[in-house]
Amino acid sequence: MFTEKITSEIKNTLDGFDERKMRDHMLKHYKLWHLIDDKEKWATPELQKISTELLPRNMTKKKSQDFIDEMALLAEKNTYLVNFLKKVKNEKFEHLFEKVRKEGGHLFPDLVAYTSALDRLTKAIYENPKILQQCVDLFKKERRQISFFKHESFFRKMKLLSVEKPIVESIILKSHRTQLVQGKAGHMAAFVNIMEATVADIIEGNSENAKVGWILAINKPGSKKYNPHTGAGPSIWADDKKTILLRPPLPKEWADLYQTWNMAFVAQSQSFPYLIPKLLIPQVANYHENPAQYLHKRVLALYLCLNYLIFDCANRMGADIPAVHWDEEELAHFWGMCNLESARKYTSALFTSK
Repeated sequence: MFTEKITSEIKNTLDGFDERKMRDHMLKHYKLWHLIDDKEKWATPELQKISTELLPRNMTKKKSQDFIDEMALLAEKNTYLVNFLKKVKNEKFEHLFEKVRKEGGHLFPDLVAYTSALDRLTKAIYENPKILQQCVDLFKKERRQISFFKHESFFRKMKLLSVEKPIVESIILKSHRTQLVQGKAGHMAAFVNIMEATVADIIEGNSENAKVGWILAINKPGSKKYNPHTGAGPSIWADDKKTILLRPPLPKEWADLYQTWNMAFVAQSQSFPYLIPKLLIPQVANYHENPAQYLHKRVLALYLCLNYLIFDCANRMGADIPAVHWDEEELAHFWGMCNLESARKYTSALFTSK
């Protein structure tokens, strides 16, 4: 099976990648985020307090492999993603597997370390809004120093600008500060962010996936009244006051479709291996028991990912390190066709539920 082959390749590259190497790679990623310095001093006291959670000293090979297996098991809970995985299992994608053969041994261990760091940091900023605010302030400061507008792609600039202020600051942090959630919170922001990727899909010629984006966009969360038939309704606090519950029509199916749609979208990016973890990490993908929490955590992981890629790009340019080139248009287009089939099932289920 396609996923089993990729998962097996990733796990095999961890042979000889001991605890020290894994920790060193995770440390490197936190440094790129500017959250820790060369003397291993964390940027804020709050981060220091959870330093062993962010950067454990016992990241054994088995724990890393178990982490990979956990992500694979969560992916298998996604009905629409499974539809793609069944159809892709007999596809060869020779260019992709040639990349895996040539570069996987070097890339995958670092990717596992990055994914683990992203999962742990997403958990930290979700559980403590003070840490989230500190990260926002720190990222803004560091981006000013590298003048990211001069070297970043137009899409990544727009994506960051449409996530940081309108969502992270004006919805998530403001809601924590006021203890109030507006019923239409995320209504327009979700539409805009989905449409950004939809337009990019159209430009890239992936019209099937663009159609899926449009279906997700028009069925956005934040409706005026709760619909008991579809589960759609106004945005509200979860009981623990940690999560803003954003409720599109058929929240579980919507989140499933969003996951596989966005995976196909990022497959055509050069940074594909470092973009897809924001969807696969347990902090984001473990939403099936409470799918309305999906978008909140997904935004946090996206925000961390965008800043990481900006800092990584600046670092590579400064050190003259070649960029990662793992864009897979053939895979993205095949994925988009599978997603469109799933989107039609979603709209059929939505019509039936009404």
